Amino acid sequence: MESMAFAWLAHCFVNKIPSNLPSVTGASKAVPLGVFYPAN
Repeated sequence: MESMAFAWLAHCFVNKIPSNLPSVTGASKAVPLGVFYPAN
């Protein structure tokens, strides 16, 4: 289940789909969560 959740977050990040809920977290806006670090 955890790997499916991380796969979904990666999918959202790559496709620029907001994955936070400002009404729940208090964030100022909805944004994709995550960071991409390419290999050297």
